[in-house]
Amino acid sequence: MPVNRTAKKDEMAPKSMKSKKNLKIKTSSMLSNSISARWKILLYLISAWVVVVAGLLAVPNYNILLQPGNLFTRNEIPQLPTSNLFTHLPSAWLIWAGFLAMIVIWRFVPDVKEDGRDISPQVSRFFFWAFMIVGAYLRLENPRWPVGNFWDDHYYVISDIRNIIDFHMNYILFPFGWREPFYPYFSALIWLLIPQLTGSVVVLVSSTVIDMTAVWLFYLIGKELGGRRMGLVLMGLGAICKTMIMMTRFVYGTDTCVLGGALAILFFLRVLKKPDILHFVEWGLALGFGGYTYVPFRPWMPVMLGMVWLWVLSDRKERRFNGARFFMGPVLLIVWALVFLYKNSLLPNQNFFQFFVHPIVLDSLFLAVIWGYVQSFFNERKKGFTKLFGWATGAILTGILMAPLLLQPNYSAHVSDISIFSPKFTAPGEGWNKLWENIVFTYGLFFGQVNHVSRLPAIGDSLYEFLVPVCGLLGLSYFIAKPRWIPAYMVVLFLISLVPGVLSNGPHSFRYASCDLPLLLIGAWGISRLWLFVHQVTANRFAHIFFVIFLLSGWAWELGQNHKLLWEWLHQQADTSLIWNQTEQELPNHRVYLVEHGDPVFYTPGQNILTDGEEVYRMDDQNAIDLKPGDAQKDLSIMVYGGDVDNQKKIEKEFPNIQWNKKRIILQGDGPNDIPFLWYAEVPFDQIPEKNEGLFFVQRVSPWTWLRRCYGHYGLGRGLILYEDRVTRWNDHLPPPDKIDSGHSMRVSGDWNVKIAGDYLLKMTTANTTWVFVDGKKIINVPPDNTVKVSSQKISLTPGIHHVELVTTFNWERQVPKLVVIPPDSTVETPFDDYAAINSETADVNSLSKAK
Repeated sequence: MPVNRTAKKDEMAPKSMKSKKNLKIKTSSMLSNSISARWKILLYLISAWVVVVAGLLAVPNYNILLQPGNLFTRNEIPQLPTSNLFTHLPSAWLIWAGFLAMIVIWRFVPDVKEDGRDISPQVSRFFFWAFMIVGAYLRLENPRWPVGNFWDDHYYVISDIRNIIDFHMNYILFPFGWREPFYPYFSALIWLLIPQLTGSVVVLVSSTVIDMTAVWLFYLIGKELGGRRMGLVLMGLGAICKTMIMMTRFVYGTDTCVLGGALAILFFLRVLKKPDILHFVEWGLALGFGGYTYVPFRPWMPVMLGMVWLWVLSDRKERRFNGARFFMGPVLLIVWALVFLYKNSLLPNQNFFQFFVHPIVLDSLFLAVIWGYVQSFFNERKKGFTKLFGWATGAILTGILMAPLLLQPNYSAHVSDISIFSPKFTAPGEGWNKLWENIVFTYGLFFGQVNHVSRLPAIGDSLYEFLVPVCGLLGLSYFIAKPRWIPAYMVVLFLISLVPGVLSNGPHSFRYASCDLPLLLIGAWGISRLWLFVHQVTANRFAHIFFVIFLLSGWAWELGQNHKLLWEWLHQQADTSLIWNQTEQELPNHRVYLVEHGDPVFYTPGQNILTDGEEVYRMDDQNAIDLKPGDAQKDLSIMVYGGDVDNQKKIEKEFPNIQWNKKRIILQGDGPNDIPFLWYAEVPFDQIPEKNEGLFFVQRVSPWTWLRRCYGHYGLGRGLILYEDRVTRWNDHLPPPDKIDSGHSMRVSGDWNVKIAGDYLLKMTTANTTWVFVDGKKIINVPPDNTVKVSSQKISLTPGIHHVELVTTFNWERQVPKLVVIPPDSTVETPFDDYAAINSETADVNSLSKAK
């Protein structure tokens, strides 16, 4: 029978359409079920995270964040409050349960490209600058407020900076702790660019620039890993990171290793993305720069070299070796490891490894490496350089940059002298016990409470703020659920960053500075991946906005908490900051005197830095107050160490009606029987006698006298005033020998009444480091090279009053260097102070006051 194809087609058409319709329904149903399943996974994941958050809020150091007021007024762990929901929750159980649940749930989250569904450049730019402004403000707020010292004097490092500028003491390792050079030289550059700043502000500005540069690099690192979204998350965490801000405020240069680590990780990631010679060179330079930052960066170098070497060998094409590649690859890595262990005193004295670090053996290995590198260069330059050659280029470049440091005889002193295995601190056989104690202490310092810290944070607070473990556990659970080698590498870097602390006899906070970036990066990775998962679950714009508001709310809460904790810590006053705070309250209406006390020390050399540019004096056996006509008649403010009874009685004998006030530092009790740290009293000006006897007396002097001030070992003519008087001739009645001792300096200033217009030649012959200024302009500069020089300068002056200032240090002669002048109407050299005195005797005092 003939087949009616048209009819059959018509008959089949509805079945086909029905099939398509069923397929569409089935697909829609599956998609709906998939979306519904993803919503469930997201809700489960967030619920598990909330459980972790609840557990962390039950931990005492985070629970106290929920309490109002300042809980850190004493140098002890605050009592745990019992007035909130989280206090009695089982913290450990909740944290572990939530963490393990997150690991399981993350495994059901579909994989996606980390930088998918990224933020727009416009939005990213807005938040970038918002985070930069917030971060800079937190670090620079009230910049003159100091941090109290508890161990060694951290402000002493500013003397190194001044020595670079004033005396050209250009060290590679600075003797005070054999510290790395980047921070002092960078701070000196800032001071040269902004000379009007005082020392304490200069180091805060340089520390802030370093820290905010690191925060900017955080953005670039995050962008390399997960696009602009991860970059902003990492940057936001870094901008408000309490640990980074506190280390910046401490102005010790410890934050430099965060900058070094950020540069090393950034260029490491760029090498992975494009492993050409240029990127390997950049990576080598970054790694070498890190060696000049701060000692906790040191363990990163061999680990980074080794990890990149392993990554190179993961490429099968790179695993072919001839003699040249063998020396350029494995032997170079072994040489680096040996040098690192040897120069950081990590090799036992009696060990077969000592054979390999013998100069002859090491030199032979170096020559073999160079031979292999040169041979590989000629073998590969035509075909294109391999990854192994690029790695060797970076490693050799790092070694070249590090050579000036490694060749310093004291390079290992900072490590070996404070090691837990050093016989100076640890009995034989006790090193491993000390290591375990340090590990337990470090965990408590990071995320709990410990009974003692070195300077930061406040006792009872944890080193890392609440957001760090909250975000870090989210990121770590993701890494475990979906293991990849780069996240694992970040965890390894964190563990390696613990080494400088746990291997030291005093595992204080600064030795863990390199932990900041790996910890924050792990947390940022977790937040960014959760944010990306929200995009995978829904395309609803309002849901995305709600999630962003949720993240920003948590960030803003932490910002407020960190700001509060920072200033509670800053107000925990120790000796240096307490004295500074009291002098600031007394100035400028009082003439402030500090009474020196030997043991225990009342004030440290840091007081030189904090009083820089202010009229704060050291009290002497006799204290003349020379006043010109019109000078302010200020009351006295005298500050004495709490236990210095002898000097208190001496002052009371001079001023029987004196009333003492007391202040204590954070380390002291405030009971009725506790001796305070500071006694201070005010003496009205009208009680100061006008006769040349007694402890204090006033002398009326001519307006044409020269003001002489003596200073100690802090730069040239800076810091606490050790002695002051007024004289007609610069070397009349020189100050006591201890005031003009070697290394001390003097500032002489006054007004010169110029009678004749014209060119004046000023000339000086001395080896003392000396500056001479006329009307604020430096005209003579005798450099600090300890050789006698004749320095001269011709200046053109108009009739009238000109301000002259001479600053000198007593490194050659113990007097003010002789300055001579040849006036325009003469060819005779006349001592400048003689010439100025002759011209000033007939000067009109009224014209002087008008000129001023």
